Amino acid sequence: MVDTRLCTVIANKAGVKVATVEHLMAALHAYGVTNAIIEIDGAEVPVMDGSSDSFVFLLEMAGVVPQNASRKTIES
Repeated sequence: MVDTRLCTVIANKAGVKVATVEHLMAALHAYGVTNAIIEIDGAEVPVMDGSSDSFVFLLEMAGVVPQNASRKTIES
């Protein structure tokens, strides 16, 4: 058994969960991406080398396009 309590898990209202999103989210944040469609066919984001480097590479290959739309924010 492996302890995974330190990973980040997100879920929707339907109870669908995705784990280990932290490196992907870090790469998106670093590039200022606030609107993206991410398709995942498993219970967790691939860990790869344990950093965001692979996601940064993919963002650089795909490119980032500015959008002329207002951004929704969550306030607590």
